[in-house]
Amino acid sequence: MADTAPTQLSVEELQAKMAEAFSKELKTSLPEVVKEQVDAAVKAAGMDKIDVKHGMVPMIGVSEADQELMTKRARVGQFFKAVFRKDMGAVAKLFGTKAYMNETTGSEGGYLVPEEVAAELARVQLDYGLIRKLARHFKMKREKFNVPSLAGSVTAEWVDEAGEKPTTNPTFGNILLEANTAAGIAITSNQLFEDTDISIADMLLQLFAESLAQLEDDQGFNGTGTPFTGIFGTSTGLVNMGSGDTDFADISVNYALDMIAALPSSLLNGAVFTMHRSVWNTLLKATEGSIHMLALSQNLLTSEKVTTTVTPVGTLIGYPVYANDAIPSIADTAVSTKFAAFGNFGKGFYFGDRDDQTAKTTDSGTVDGVSMFETNQTATRVEERVALAVALPTAFVALKTASA
Repeated sequence: MADTAPTQLSVEELQAKMAEAFSKELKTSLPEVVKEQVDAAVKAAGMDKIDVKHGMVPMIGVSEADQELMTKRARVGQFFKAVFRKDMGAVAKLFGTKAYMNETTGSEGGYLVPEEVAAELARVQLDYGLIRKLARHFKMKREKFNVPSLAGSVTAEWVDEAGEKPTTNPTFGNILLEANTAAGIAITSNQLFEDTDISIADMLLQLFAESLAQLEDDQGFNGTGTPFTGIFGTSTGLVNMGSGDTDFADISVNYALDMIAALPSSLLNGAVFTMHRSVWNTLLKATEGSIHMLALSQNLLTSEKVTTTVTPVGTLIGYPVYANDAIPSIADTAVSTKFAAFGNFGKGFYFGDRDDQTAKTTDSGTVDGVSMFETNQTATRVEERVALAVALPTAFVALKTASA
């Protein structure tokens, strides 16, 4: 059988066949090519990391840490808004649990603060509370928590080669941390709650953080046993100001030197000065131009680093100075009164955190002399249970004015 000769195509027909084949190939491969390009662009923008838990897509140009912080703040705001509306279904949906109603206060609108919200509140509190910032922390699993402390160390002696070696044992004490309730109240207009969404969280966080931190600092320094005993109420080391120095304004660098000398050497590493800002201001002015220029060696009052109240306002003879409004101010001056302290909080002050925070709301009754119903406002209260204790009195030295 004779071979059939192939059909001879004209140049025009060949071009048409090639165009048809290319078109079919393009229709098949183009979607895949486009998909690959889109996927690469999405990955480069960081939008491939979907937050499945909260249904969020990371924002372009925002770091993962900042995204997480913004996400937390958003959920904190949604929690407070749900508490305001007494909508625990929203809280359960938001945090994936229904266990937030407080068994003892649920009928009064009290709800356990979710762990994530409590952690965020505590984080913001660190921007305001000096005691919370500097103290040694303990997580309390019970209302009362015993912490062992070293009351006496071992001793050694030089002995003859064949002499009897002395025996010695350390002695231990006990520090009892007993949780008590602290609470902060924020009064907000109902219209504000209804008209805003997430931004209300920042305001509430700051209000609660300030209020609770102020309570902690006041007890940490001035407490007399109800419910806690603070540094000035404890028999710590003491520097008495000289005769005639009966005013807080009589403070000087020489007294600061005496306070440093009175603290055991083993506690100097990590020690800080604490006083009211007005006292620090008086000290700076009193020593200006004198030979005690060490007081001005690192004045951070105008530094951009000072972003919170829990930042050293300067250094005094090489030690950080922390200012706190809970400590007596120049206006509180009195004879025979402790008004400044130098010590090691990390070794001498214990802070117990029970973490049983609750949030309650009310749109009736009177709060701070203001009728919630008449003014169309709602009071939101957050409570915490914490314990404070001066664990090692010798870790602090207080400055006290003269009696006359």
